[in-house]
Amino acid sequence: GHRGCIHAVENSLEAVELAGELGADYAEIDVQLSADGVPVVIHDDSLWRLAGEMTSVGDLTWAELQALTIRADTTRGLGQTASIPSLEEVIRAVLDGESGMGLLIELKPEAGQGEALARAILEVVEAHDFGERAIFMSLDYPCLTTIHETHPEWWVGYCAYASAGDLDETIWQYDIDFLAVEESLVSNRLVAQARELGLPVYVWTVYDTDKMKQYLQMGVTGLISDWPDLAAGVVEEYNASHGTDQYLWQGEGCPRGELPAA
Repeated sequence: GHRGCIHAVENSLEAVELAGELGADYAEIDVQLSADGVPVVIHDDSLWRLAGEMTSVGDLTWAELQALTIRADTTRGLGQTASIPSLEEVIRAVLDGESGMGLLIELKPEAGQGEALARAILEVVEAHDFGERAIFMSLDYPCLTTIHETHPEWWVGYCAYASAGDLDETIWQYDIDFLAVEESLVSNRLVAQARELGLPVYVWTVYDTDKMKQYLQMGVTGLISDWPDLAAGVVEEYNASHGTDQYLWQGEGCPRGELPAA
């Protein structure tokens, strides 16, 4: 579920909880650091779009961020309001829920803050023993190394988007467990290369159910969508018609870097 789901304010507790109720295996959330070092869940570094404040997330303390009201934009959540949650609050909400859903945690560090953000996230995840229900990704590859080196058993992946340019061959040299790629970057060649290396591919952000089906036919491992209920339905239908023998991994949870033969 991308930023939770579209039926509530993005990255809010409500959006995350709804994602679980709608059948998401994971809720994707974006995490940054407040001025006093608290990992908080919000996408933009600027607070203008959601809170109408001409300032950055990293300029305010956790207490100051908590006091803000964020509003859904015109395409998400039908004008609802919410508060900015901390990562700890989101993890607690998921643990208290009944869906068994995990979190796909995207690290969004400001320049020079990659290691500090990674260590702050590590502290919260470890404190709640949530590592087995979390996977981690970032556009900033170096910040992932702290998590990978501290917990090599945890799953980390590289997030790629089209405005950064085409993926080149260096991507296959990264020490990662999966790729999360923007829709416009998906191709048969990319998916085939990834599958040859036992590297799962997740596609974001997919809105169209026909395209969801197309990507599953290409061999992608998972779909990231604002509408997790639609994506879950497509995956369920695909599994029913193709069988689990089409997948490299048939165990519980993440492959953890150990992909058996089909």
